[in-house]
Amino acid sequence: IERAQRLGGLLLLGCTALLLSAGSVQGQGRGPADLPEPVTSFGAAIAGDTLYVFGGHHGRPHHYHRDTQSGALWRLPLGGRGRSSWKKVATAQPAQSVGLVAHDGTLYRVGGMRARNAEGKRQDLHSLALFDAYDPKTQQWHELTPLPRGLSSIDAAVLDDRLYVLGGWTMAGNSRDGEWASHGYVADLSERPIEWEPLPETPVTTRAAAVAATDNRVYLIGGLTPDGPSAATSIFEPETGEWSAGPDVPAASRLKAFGSSAVGVGETVWYSGRDGRVYRLVKASGKWIDTGHDLEHARFFHELVAQGDQRLLFIGGGNDDGQLADIEAAEITRLEAARPDAAQRVGEDEAARLNRDRPGSKRWPGFRGDGLSHTAAKGLPIHWSEQENLNWSVTLPAYGQSSPVVWDNRVFLTAVEGDQHQTLHVLCYALEDGERLWHRTFDATQKIKDSNYVSKAAPTPVVDGNRVYALFGSGDLVALDHEGNMAWRRKLTESYGKLEGNHGIGTSPALTDDRVIVLIEHEGPSYLLSLDKATGQTRWRKEREPRVSWTTPLITEIGDRRQIVISSNGVAEGISLDDGERLWWKAKMEGNTLASPTVMEGGRVVIGSSDRGFCMALDVKDASGKLTDGEVSWRSDRATVSFSSPLAHRGRVYFVNRAGVAFCCDARTGRRIWALRLSDACWASPVAAGELIYFFSKDGGTTIIRHGGDEPRVVAESQLSTDSRLYGAAAVDGRWLLRFGTRLVCIGADETPASPRSVSTEGN
Repeated sequence: IERAQRLGGLLLLGCTALLLSAGSVQGQGRGPADLPEPVTSFGAAIAGDTLYVFGGHHGRPHHYHRDTQSGALWRLPLGGRGRSSWKKVATAQPAQSVGLVAHDGTLYRVGGMRARNAEGKRQDLHSLALFDAYDPKTQQWHELTPLPRGLSSIDAAVLDDRLYVLGGWTMAGNSRDGEWASHGYVADLSERPIEWEPLPETPVTTRAAAVAATDNRVYLIGGLTPDGPSAATSIFEPETGEWSAGPDVPAASRLKAFGSSAVGVGETVWYSGRDGRVYRLVKASGKWIDTGHDLEHARFFHELVAQGDQRLLFIGGGNDDGQLADIEAAEITRLEAARPDAAQRVGEDEAARLNRDRPGSKRWPGFRGDGLSHTAAKGLPIHWSEQENLNWSVTLPAYGQSSPVVWDNRVFLTAVEGDQHQTLHVLCYALEDGERLWHRTFDATQKIKDSNYVSKAAPTPVVDGNRVYALFGSGDLVALDHEGNMAWRRKLTESYGKLEGNHGIGTSPALTDDRVIVLIEHEGPSYLLSLDKATGQTRWRKEREPRVSWTTPLITEIGDRRQIVISSNGVAEGISLDDGERLWWKAKMEGNTLASPTVMEGGRVVIGSSDRGFCMALDVKDASGKLTDGEVSWRSDRATVSFSSPLAHRGRVYFVNRAGVAFCCDARTGRRIWALRLSDACWASPVAAGELIYFFSKDGGTTIIRHGGDEPRVVAESQLSTDSRLYGAAAVDGRWLLRFGTRLVCIGADETPASPRSVSTEGN
């Protein structure tokens, strides 16, 4: 508000009230007031309607001394309509890596690490056996029975009056090689005096792990083992006194689930770690489920606490940008609705998760991978050239503008040949060495005169565990198995009419667990088509007004409806996957003929446009989750797009305009954060890989920036020589696959990303 007043803006009273209300009670995004200072490795708990934070480290990573550790206990009331402030209510011996829990209105802190050395002196680090209780009524700490040994880098949780302390090690002096704890401890908080009992040995010896307790189970998740980072989940059953192995946490980072946090609510364990994603584990399913919710700031060594059964708070911590003081909130009901359990019922058929989950380490199954340009691939390279980290390069037999797709060890792509595009190509290469495994050609049903203004095999194929499905500008749609054998073929022009227009088609098919979705929009009869994946037979077909567009439909879930989201030459809309009926729509849009839509957390739809003022975010459901016609949440005043689609990632949206200027905007407000001129314009869409964003320019250049910050921070820039445009990219573990007109390049992995360098912003 103060910023707006300084700029001379006018704020209506009603808008002001709405903003203040959103700041205090909103379910997604901004949470309560920021912490008093940025901090990591602290304790947090909610007692009644008050949030408490104790201790922590506020110095540089791995640089410890007495003045970098806190002994303050802060509290923040969470009730009421206004935005409350933090207040220091007590102090105790400073410590970090401490456990803090609440039970029956009392706070308990346990263990931790204390640095005895002064700044600049040799580190003297000691684990603590302290166990104290804090009474909010008297605002006093009371000493309780100490732990049997000093323990730090622990976590703790309460289940049925019993406090469980798990993980950690014992440090005594300068050495970082502490004595690892092979088992945890439990204490009954209802008894006096409190006595500690050892627990059975844990399946995984770990520290900096997450601990959660709910539904008669205690969970030990991830952490760092003597052999390195872990993603393991171990489950303790108090009734039997036995440990069992649970599912590994989905962890794209090389640090896996080190320094993560978790909390139990009802029958669900909620978890977040370094990748910024929120996951849940339901006892009945036995699987970690990706909620699709990305935190605005990815973080670790933070705290995740539950405010009743209503919402989660993600507090403080740190990331590559430094330590954090902010608190993000997420409404539990929305997180549950964003990724229903039904999504897990498809067994091993990975195609059912196309456009819903990030591609796995060996798969990039369609246009923009998951339809959103996110990848969980590990060890991706950041430096390459014609002489460096180029695994292999092959010359293709014909020209194409489609992106490569990958399924396990096979790479598939398409091309066309001839002065009338009369020959259609589908090719398969070995991921390991670029060997051509097979090559199939087909005669085009409709001939298209070749020119520089007509698309050439622009639609990207889609692939699942059984087949690859390829659409061409001739209206031919073919399904081949992984050995290149024909499963079925549809000649859409013979069924529904000749394709008309001066520039061909660019839309790519989309895939579900049982269907292929195709959008055909041109100057003639236009339609949206749902085909049976196994047979190619039409499930349903919906006629559309003739309009020219090259966008690809996105299959996603918004609210409780699985739908096809389309942005197309004047309209944006959601279509029921079941029957093709319209669920919501937004008209009077301009310039949205090329870029495909993107869906952010919470179901907000991002539209890219080549016209200024029409790159926007749409809210398509109300507070109850009911779908409504699209309402504009924000418009970008400067950003536009050309061929590449917008990328939404962890609280930000990236656009690239026709001149090759990348724009980074705030995902909540659309406010431009920075602009950066790339080496050239982009035909390929940018890709998010954890904390890195890859921009692929058409001249063969790649610019990699670190996500976050108030200005662009370039990590690396690479360049390949080319006599045609760079059209598309695909990511799998350790490799990038880049598609030029007649060339396919495989880039290999290299060293850990270097520190980014800051650059001045540039752009129109």
